[in-house]
Amino acid sequence: MSSMPKITSVRVCRLKNRYPHQGSRDYFLQNLGLRVGKLEVDVADIRVNLAALTTRSEQFATKSDITELRGELRAEMGELREELRGEMSELREELRGEMSELREELRGDMGELRGEMAAMRGEINGFRGEFSGMLHKAIHKQTVLVLTIVPASLAAIAGVSAWFT
Repeated sequence: MSSMPKITSVRVCRLKNRYPHQGSRDYFLQNLGLRVGKLEVDVADIRVNLAALTTRSEQFATKSDITELRGELRAEMGELREELRGEMSELREELRGEMSELREELRGDMGELRGEMAAMRGEINGFRGEFSGMLHKAIHKQTVLVLTIVPASLAAIAGVSAWFT
């Protein structure tokens, strides 16, 4: 952009070039050509600036353009929201289905584990019964041995001691 031309008013020109009253009209007429030339240069600068502004203003958006764009954006955003809501609900349903499948699978596995644990408890209880029976027999056997061998041993000792006496 060219530098802004300095605009000089008529009043300033008169004040700067003040002459006595007698020749001021002649001086004014003589300077008229210079002032008109300066005005022509200023008008040319204004035309250049106006052309540049006109070129730039063609790219400006009007209020109706902005309103139209705003409406389009709102419509697109609404469509995107609806699309997003639909996709989100589909994903929720899919996730719910997968979660229910996993729950059922987990419940089945838990049931199998409970069955296996019950079988193991039964086996452990069976082993307990066997060990208890075996222990009972062993204790009974030892008790019988103690009750029969000890008195017999005492009797034998008493007999031997009586033979030596």
